[in-house]
Amino acid sequence: MFDLLSPPTEVPQAPAGIVLGVYLRGLREAKSTTLQDAARVAGASVSAVSRWERAEYPIPLGALRTLLRHFGVTGKHADYLAVPSRNGRLGAWPTGRLS
Repeated sequence: MFDLLSPPTEVPQAPAGIVLGVYLRGLREAKSTTLQDAARVAGASVSAVSRWERAEYPIPLGALRTLLRHFGVTGKHADYLAVPSRNGRLGAWPTGRLS
């Protein structure tokens, strides 16, 4: 049974991180790319890509930019998605452009 009075046993993930993970999975599946292929492109393990998609672990900026480029996401859209990763936290998307 769920106890509303006890503190959570896990820290909930930031909404932006969850959205980013779902978006990456959607892009990957839309391109019929396997986790193995995405891991190869990102230079990461299959386990890491899976954890990024589930927002269990923050995605490094370089891997994020590489995957977005591979999936055809460029320009302002890529900049918008990469900002939380650049800040080292996935909580809120501030405005601004990556250099």
